[in-house]
Amino acid sequence: MNIGLFTETYYPEINGVANSVYMLKTELEEIGHNVYVFTTTTPGAPEFEHNVFRVPSLPCILITERRVGLFYQPKLASLIKN
Repeated sequence: MNIGLFTETYYPEINGVANSVYMLKTELEEIGHNVYVFTTTTPGAPEFEHNVFRVPSLPCILITERRVGLFYQPKLASLIKN
């Protein structure tokens, strides 16, 4: 099965949501699913991650450790559609 996970927080960020999405991706892949994560750019993130697509983001004004993604990207929209 092809599964898409959309989140504004993902590894290497350290918080409950980021950890949960990372573990969910890992476990679903282990049982044979194709998992695609769509998330924001994060300082310190690996340059390449299998099936992880990062969209440009900006720091949140109110909560500086959070980032807000600019999620509409034509290339990613095409990939998701396919």
